[in-house]
Amino acid sequence: MKGMRRLAAAAGLFLVLAAGGLASMLALQEESLSSRFQTGGVDICLESKMKENGRVKEFVQPRDLVPGQEISMIPVITSRAEDCYIRAQIEVTMDEEGPQPVKMQDFIGMNAAWIEQGAYYYYRYPLAQGQTAELFQGLRVPAAWTGIEASGFDLHITAEAVQSQNWQPDFQKHSPWGSVETEISQIGEYYLAGRGKRTENKGISLVYQGGAKALVSDADSFMSHLSDLMPGDHYSDVLKLKNAGQEKVCIFFKASAEETKLLKQIQLRIESETELFYQGPLTCEKLSDYRMLAELEKKQAEKVKFSIHVPETLTNPYQVLADRVTWYFKVCDEDGNPIQAQTGDERCFGLAILIMAVSAAAGLLIIRRSRR
Repeated sequence: MKGMRRLAAAAGLFLVLAAGGLASMLALQEESLSSRFQTGGVDICLESKMKENGRVKEFVQPRDLVPGQEISMIPVITSRAEDCYIRAQIEVTMDEEGPQPVKMQDFIGMNAAWIEQGAYYYYRYPLAQGQTAELFQGLRVPAAWTGIEASGFDLHITAEAVQSQNWQPDFQKHSPWGSVETEISQIGEYYLAGRGKRTENKGISLVYQGGAKALVSDADSFMSHLSDLMPGDHYSDVLKLKNAGQEKVCIFFKASAEETKLLKQIQLRIESETELFYQGPLTCEKLSDYRMLAELEKKQAEKVKFSIHVPETLTNPYQVLADRVTWYFKVCDEDGNPIQAQTGDERCFGLAILIMAVSAAAGLLIIRRSRR
């Protein structure tokens, strides 16, 4: 009796699995793609070098300076992240008040790429990652200073950077950087610039093949290679929808994303050739449920443009953040009902029925034999 129950249970399990296989054939025609968004940033370092006996080495503070003496000092600014413009501020503090200030002509070997505007020296060309700019080669202590003044001053240099992407200084103005406010960079020493080469409108295709062949894409990601987004960036990609089936279908769409501080700032716009589908934050809160994206007659194709915009006002706390968005697509008939196996899929459907029939017969045969 116990043996018969085990055999009957096994036969029942076989039927359940077969039924599950059939159900999977009738499942929704759905496809998902993912996108990864990551911001970049700018970062610089400032080092002081000097020349001694023809060799460059770390700067060593000289002693017992006298008026008119030349000091070897080479401030070197290095870009460690995305392309940037730089500027430097030079401040001299004295132990004694009232001496003649240090002027531009007192700096030896200042590169012509530097211009003095207001309180800063501006470098007129952007620096890529790893590139350097030397502020000057040395300093001549003003001859008008006294011996006490020459031996009692400190030189402080501050270097600042701002992105060159989507921004251009005006070197004709008194303040070439305008109202730009600099902040402490959030980027570490080992940042890799230009990690994602962005290509406008590369596009991917999403094709409905008809019946159980479902939706097929020619890529596993969408809006990819976005790993160095900067304030002011615009990027777009095109989704090419095509109905290769024999019946009219509707493509439904939704999106899923975490509600992070980065995705709240990035703006998303989705538009077809005829209408605006969505405009708002990349958190996609209003895209959490399926909505019809396109209605396609047989053999019809349509393009949908996805665009993102990174606000110009994004500040350093948003540097090197990364988040992911998943896009979901499913195909339905014009009434919004899931497409099931149709013409061209009868063999699969018949095979499933045959498997179920054989499974049932096998189950009955096992039970009958056990009764004997």
